[in-house]
Formats: sequence, C-alpha cells, structure tokens
Amino acid sequence: MSEQKHSNQVHFSNYAIFFHDLQGKILDIDQKGLELFGYTKAEIFNLKISDLHPPEFLEESKRAFDTITKMGFVDFEIDFLKKGGEVFSAEVSSRIFEISGEKVVQGIVRDITEQKRVEETLRASEEKYRTLLENIEDSYYEVDLAGNFTFFNKNLLKILGYTENEIMGMNYRQYCSESVSIQVLKAFNDVYVTGKPVKEFELEFIRKDGAMGYSEVSISLILDSSGRKHGFRGIIREISERRRAEIALQEAKEKYQMLINKMEEGVVLEDPQGFFTFANPQVTSLLGYEEEELIGRHWSDFISPESLEMVRSETAKRKEGYSSRYETVVLGKNNKRIPIIVTATPIHSTKDDFKGVLVVFTDITKLKKVEQKLRKSEKQIQKIKLEEELYYAMLTHFLNNDLQKILFGLDMLEQKHHSKKEFDQEMVKQLRKIVNYSSRNIEVVNKIFAVLQSETPGKTEKLKVLSLINEAINKFRPYSHLKQIEIQESFLSSIVLKADSNLFDVFYELLRFIVSTGSSMLDPDHSEPPILIDASILSSNLCIRIHDTNSQPISQHLSAKLISSITEKWESRGYYLPIALASVIMKYYGGTLKITPLDPKGNIFELLFPLKMIIH
Repeated sequence: MSEQKHSNQVHFSNYAIFFHDLQGKILDIDQKGLELFGYTKAEIFNLKISDLHPPEFLEESKRAFDTITKMGFVDFEIDFLKKGGEVFSAEVSSRIFEISGEKVVQGIVRDITEQKRVEETLRASEEKYRTLLENIEDSYYEVDLAGNFTFFNKNLLKILGYTENEIMGMNYRQYCSESVSIQVLKAFNDVYVTGKPVKEFELEFIRKDGAMGYSEVSISLILDSSGRKHGFRGIIREISERRRAEIALQEAKEKYQMLINKMEEGVVLEDPQGFFTFANPQVTSLLGYEEEELIGRHWSDFISPESLEMVRSETAKRKEGYSSRYETVVLGKNNKRIPIIVTATPIHSTKDDFKGVLVVFTDITKLKKVEQKLRKSEKQIQKIKLEEELYYAMLTHFLNNDLQKILFGLDMLEQKHHSKKEFDQEMVKQLRKIVNYSSRNIEVVNKIFAVLQSETPGKTEKLKVLSLINEAINKFRPYSHLKQIEIQESFLSSIVLKADSNLFDVFYELLRFIVSTGSSMLDPDHSEPPILIDASILSSNLCIRIHDTNSQPISQHLSAKLISSITEKWESRGYYLPIALASVIMKYYGGTLKITPLDPKGNIFELLFPLKMIIH
C-alpha cells in the first residue's frame, strides 16, 4: 500500500484510524483519533497501543494482537483509556498492511459508549417490563396479524393448560370452537379497520385437557416505528369460575321461576314505596289483569275500602323489619271481591337497607264457603270434618308460602353475587335440596285437600288388596328394611275392594312413613320381621293391620304434631304428611285409620274399611 493511500485513509475516514508496528508503537493517527483519545500527535507518538487500554484489558489486547499476527485481521470489542483517565468502549477492526516494505497494523476504532448505555437501559427496561408482566394476575399477549402468539406471560400457560413451546406460534383457531373463531376474527378485523381498541370481549376457549373455559379479552393494535400495523396485543382475564357460577345461578333461577309460576299461591314483589315490580301468573289470573297492567301499580289500588286502614297499618311494619300474616279482601277487575290470606315479608339487602316487600297470598274463597258450612252445620261429625278441611287448606298455604321464601332467598343470593361479594355455592345447594323436599310435601298436601273437597269417591273399580300392597312395597324394597316383611297372604289374597285409585296411596304413604322414620338396618338380636301385614273381619269392618316395630312412634295428639312439624324447623317439615294423607283417604271411604304407638319404637296401623266395599 502506498504512503499517499495511507495518508488519504487517515485524513478522510469517518472513523478514528491509527497505525502501529508489530511491537505496538503508534505510527500515525487521524484527527478523530486525537480528539477521541485526547492526545496531541507529539504525545501519542511516544505511546504504545498497550498504553491506551486499562490494565484489566491488556490480556484481551494481547490475545487480539496474537490473532491478527496469525490471521492477518481481527474484529473485537474492548475498552480504551483516554488521556484524562476516562474509559470508553469501542468496536475495533484491525488489519495487517505492508507499507514501504514494512508490516504495520491498521486499527479502525468506533466509540460505542453511548450505544452500550442505550442497550443497557433498554435491557433494564425490558427486564422491568417482563417482571411486571409476569407478576400481574391477568395474562398479557401479543399476536401477529394472523392471530398467532408471538409473546405472552406465564399466566397464559395456566389458562390454556399448554407449555410455553406449545403456545408460541399457536393460532386462536386451535383453542376456540369454529363459531367462537368467527367472533374472534371479526373482533380482530374491527380493531384493524377502525384502529379502536376493544376493551372487553368475552371469549369461550378450549383448554388442552378439553375443558371449556371463559375469559374477558381486550384487543388493541401494535404499530411499528413507522406506524405500520404489525399485530395485536391485550389482556386476558380468566372468568371461568364466575361464568360457571352465573350459568348455574341462571339455571337455578329459571328452575325456581318455573316453580313459582306453577304454584297455586299468588306472589308479588313491591318496591319500598309499595309499587308492584313482579307478579306471578296466579296473581294475574286471580285479579283478572294482565301482568303489564299490574306492574307499577300501588298495592292500595286493589284493597277493599273497609280493609284499607288495616292493611296500611300492617304494611307500616315492613320498614321496621317485621313480617306479618293477615286476612283481607282485594278487588279484582270489575270490582270482584276476593278474600285472601296474606303473608308479607320485608326485603333487606343489609340490616338497615329496606328494599321492598315479598307478598304471598292465597285465595280463601273456598275456605270462606267451608266456614259458612261449618257455622250452619248441626252435626258434630260434620263440624269436625269441615274443621279438618279448613286446617289442611291452611296447611297448603303455609307450605307454599315457605317455598316462596326459599325462592326469595335465591333471588337475594343472586343480588349478593352481582354486588361482587363471595358467591355462596353451598347455599344454592341447600336451597335446591330444601325446595325439592318441600315440593314433594306440597304435592301430598294438595292431594289431601283435593280428597277433602271430593264428597264421593271418583271412578271405582275392582282392586285386589294384596296386589296393591305388593306394588307399594316394591317401590321401597331396594333401599329399605322392607326386605324384612311378612304378609299373611291366606286371607289378603282373597280380598277385592270396590274403590278408586286413592286406595294405593293409603298403603304407599304408610310405608313411606315407616321407611323415612325407621332404620334401614335391624338390631342383630331382633329375631322377628320388622313389619307384619294381615287382615281380619272385626264387627262391621274389614281390618287390614300393618304391625311395624321399627318406625318412629306417633303421638296420640296427631294434630298438634302436624302443626309443629310444619312451623318449627326445616328438618321436620312434612314429617307426618304421609299419615295425614292416609287418614284423609280412609275417611273419604267412610273408614278409619287407627294408630297405636309401641314402646320403644314402632306402630300398629289398623285400616278399618266398611264391609260394603268388599266385593264377594
């Protein structure tokens, strides 16, 4: 290489350029090099290349020199030392040249101190950014324009159930159903076209294990440095547990809504001022108005004038937190007068926050007729029967009213959930259990009332008593102590009665009482079967006897027990209803159910049928 070419390289290069011999002595340096190192030419020509490095980099400088001696060139990064002691980082590209017959090393130096600082700042920023993303509860994601994952934090692994390698590059179609994929594509397209982010998009996804999950997703555009659309980013918040709870709650609400709509009682919800906000179909049927005619009307619009002050006084108790039950007369369409029994319960979201009133009422028009018949009756036996009719009809009201309160409790549970308080799944489970049990009891009580309202048996037929008994036993045999039962078939097999379908319920309900109150396991020392069924003729009656040694003894004061079982606590609700139904049906046939309690447990049930029912 000529000296003139060497001179041109030194004076016109954009980099700091210097030359040194193979011993490291500096031979020449350009103006940028003098400015970079802070020396004059006279000063720097007295230095070796090793004098321009901090002591801790001398070994690295020697390795670079060894490489260029062997290879003829070397590119590397190293720290240099300025005249004033300041250290800076540089990229060095060195080559061996021959000038005037002598080998020299040309070094081109570029100061990268600022670049290093920027890279370190960027690295620290990225580390801070990643630490932040990894510690947030939600998932952060970035996808390209096709919807393939390009970046995400570790929370996404928990949501989808895949590994990091499996998720990287995964397309949304791989974890979404076909219908949901169409929705996602539309959301991406809307954001791409409008540039406006989507703040909350509900996404149903499929986990790796096949389970369905739910999340709320935000979507916004990613733009590169030139403003070009590069992809999408956003936050994914898993709401699977909340969504499943909402679905379960909605299903439960729909189920109980169906129940409340099918009940015989009228149900009304009032706001704190007394205006109707809800009325079930029984209310519209009773009053003769359509639902839209009732909603927004005040309760006082439907109360008879003579009852208004009394009802107003009762209503004032609700704001104080008191429930009450009372009798009044309401006015239906065309001023039709309807006597009802009302149970009104205040609704409070908190102790002092009055939200309105739950009103349950029963049409007692038939009861009023019963009362009139009772007042006119001259025979004591008829009086007793009418009193029983009144009692059992009231019993229907009590049970149905309590079910309404359960439904109200479910509604309050929903309010609690939407107010972002803890969702009580166990409470829903218990409410379901109670409602199912209460629904069965309501069926029994309604049947009691239906039998009482019939003056004579319905369509009769020839019924074999033994066949009915066996049919009733078979409904319980798989899971009860009815496996240990003895039937005296010699006489029972010959008995045929003229009766309607209610006869089966007599045997079924008595066995239901025995099964529900007795033990499914017998005492090992108990040598006799727990149940013995036989029949005989007593005076003017056919007596079918069920001798049970394993059920709960029944008190002689059956009526008092019935009332207690209905009003005192959930666990005993409907406890004696099977006995009540069997007793009512026997009276319906003109017969009697006689019960003798045994000590310490068991009962003798004697069914006394009139002989005229026997078909010879």
